[in-house]
Amino acid sequence: MANQVKKSVKAGSGYILLLLFIFAACFFGFGRLKCYTVLSGSMEPEYPTGCLIFVKPAGKQNLKEGDVITFRRGDMIVTHRITEVFTKENNSSEVLFRTKGDANDTEDEGIVKREDVIGVPVWKIPGLGYAVIFFQNLVLRLFESLHTFLT
Repeated sequence: MANQVKKSVKAGSGYILLLLFIFAACFFGFGRLKCYTVLSGSMEPEYPTGCLIFVKPAGKQNLKEGDVITFRRGDMIVTHRITEVFTKENNSSEVLFRTKGDANDTEDEGIVKREDVIGVPVWKIPGLGYAVIFFQNLVLRLFESLHTFLT
């Protein structure tokens, strides 16, 4: 019985350390990877709502039709699939993208400029994004309370 308890504690502490590592990576970055939580169902089933995705910079990688990219659209971060790659008529060096969520019926409005591309998702953990949001909000509330208490 004592051996079973020790094994359970070891396994549980291993999972806790892994979760702490993931949360730290989401707060501070994980090398060049950035973490984002999927907040809508536009990319289901590949990236379900609440999924935590890890995005690596695209760098000079040639992005093509069918690739999934994470990009800035105004004040939002969006992860959608490229449906078309093209250049401006008067500037063949400026690469542009049309995108669409897999679960959406129509392409996104507007175009995505190469400079707005954050990167490409390389890893996902379904459901963990909810926990990350919860802990980020918890930490923010703790800091706000501490700041209010100290001032």
